Amino acid sequence: MMTRGVVWGSIWLMLGVGVMFGGLAHAQERQAGDGVYSEVQALRGADVYGNACASCHMADLRGEGFAPALNGDAFALRWEGEALGDLFIIVQGTMPADAPGELTAGQYADVIAFMLKANGYPAGIALSEKPADSALVGFARQ
Repeated sequence: MMTRGVVWGSIWLMLGVGVMFGGLAHAQERQAGDGVYSEVQALRGADVYGNACASCHMADLRGEGFAPALNGDAFALRWEGEALGDLFIIVQGTMPADAPGELTAGQYADVIAFMLKANGYPAGIALSEKPADSALVGFARQ
């Protein structure tokens, strides 16, 4: 025989799991293919990329040596099923390799916009400078 505490505990657990999975389902609704950066950001990002990133990742984003490709199949496979916010956090925390965190939040957002444009994602609304705002954005092209 179950006690009331166990029954209510089970109910609250099921509700919590339902809310959690409901939130995950909602997270899948917004994708980079919906247009999550602006053209202006991508243009600014091209300049920042040329000055801060291209020496390692190459001007065409193909990467070389220790610097991974930031376009094409390598990029698509690396970020498949991941969140845009994760890319933002990694780039912001590790790049440029010789001075991580040196760029402003806006410059990091611009570089990511440039990378998205280079990978064929459409422009739309401006990308937030806060990685948490992109935490629920996936990489699907839709």
